[in-house]
Amino acid sequence: MNKYLNNLFIFLVLMACPVFGGTLLSADSAPDDFIFYKQYMEQIINDKAVIFNTLNLSDYQREKFEEITQKNTPIYKQKLEELLKESYRLKALKCSKLGFYETHLQRKIIKNIEKEVAEISLREDKELYKILNFSQRSKYRNIKHLERHDLRKEKRPKDYYKLNPQMSHFGCG
Repeated sequence: MNKYLNNLFIFLVLMACPVFGGTLLSADSAPDDFIFYKQYMEQIINDKAVIFNTLNLSDYQREKFEEITQKNTPIYKQKLEELLKESYRLKALKCSKLGFYETHLQRKIIKNIEKEVAEISLREDKELYKILNFSQRSKYRNIKHLERHDLRKEKRPKDYYKLNPQMSHFGCG
């Protein structure tokens, strides 16, 4: 009985939210995840554009590349919509202050969608890798290596204040 009431309450909270009525919320009331996911999808698209521009593809390779991207673009859009919808649900669950378990399940759903997007991107990269010749493959591997290197650098920013304790913190005095 208690489980039934919880599910009914969740359903009522979600249906009261304007997102599920068919209209999106304004940018002011959108969760922070909206901006993050939008930037994430744009980053995937921009990475593909960088690869396309640096590899000097032949006409046949360009056609194949366009084919691959056009095949996966609707999937990316669908996954973005799912991510936004689920992030709105998570926000509604957090606002309703339901138990930890319900929000945990919603986070799991979001993680699964993010994994699906990563798998699609990986599959797309493999398809692209198949159409490249030897010199293009070496450039492609170099680009991917630099991406990983940049990610590692972003993960561990240098602490300049530790190196020079005399330095005043930015924005202080």
